[in-house]
Amino acid sequence: MRRLLFACAALAAMFAATDVSATPPVAVAAEQAGASERAAGEDRAQPAKDAAGPVEELTVTERRLNLSADERRRIYERLREAQALYSRNRIDEAMPLLLETAERGFKDSQAKVGHIYLQGLGEVEKDAERAVGWLGVASAGTTSPPIRNYFNDVWERLPEQYVPYFEEVVEEYRSKYGGRATGVVCKMERPLSSFLKRLGCYFEEDVRDDVRNGLDSLRNDQENAERAAERRRDILNTIEQMRRSGLVR
Repeated sequence: MRRLLFACAALAAMFAATDVSATPPVAVAAEQAGASERAAGEDRAQPAKDAAGPVEELTVTERRLNLSADERRRIYERLREAQALYSRNRIDEAMPLLLETAERGFKDSQAKVGHIYLQGLGEVEKDAERAVGWLGVASAGTTSPPIRNYFNDVWERLPEQYVPYFEEVVEEYRSKYGGRATGVVCKMERPLSSFLKRLGCYFEEDVRDDVRNGLDSLRNDQENAERAAERRRDILNTIEQMRRSGLVR
């Protein structure tokens, strides 16, 4: 109960003192990364620079699940589905998939879950503890600069009296959902279809070039299909507007 009251008080202070909605969203954080940054260690929470943290009253464990290749592929598919739903602003549909893949250790999902809790998007209520915890673990280790900068900005807004509490929160989330616990490794990489580097995260078993290239191809195919569908919708909308205005029949 003390833990819950503490987080609620911090939440009220965070959102009363500043306009957090002005913070750039993390929807495109993994797509706009500029260069790889590796934080020093994932064993200790460090305010503002490299903190990452806990989960809602769950027991921290270092036991890592051994997943089969089919199980890992299904998780990658759910990750892509979650990202597609989020990009269409279908937050409530995306949230369960984002949370599932965040718990598996995927930083883009962790950052998005933290952003959703921070802003209270969709039907999700604002929750300072979960927001800081998820953003903290997403910002630890190798991550994209936008994700780390977003977390740093949120951390700097925390009331000073709550910082020690949130340091524990961040450390707890990192212990449970960081790379050591989940077996997920991340790196900045440049897709063949882009000049920009982006964050790529994979299970350790899948980091061989032949496996990763196959996963990248699947992801690129899906992204190309989504861009084509979006262009088609734009064209149809333009035609419909021209019809309404009498320019075409």
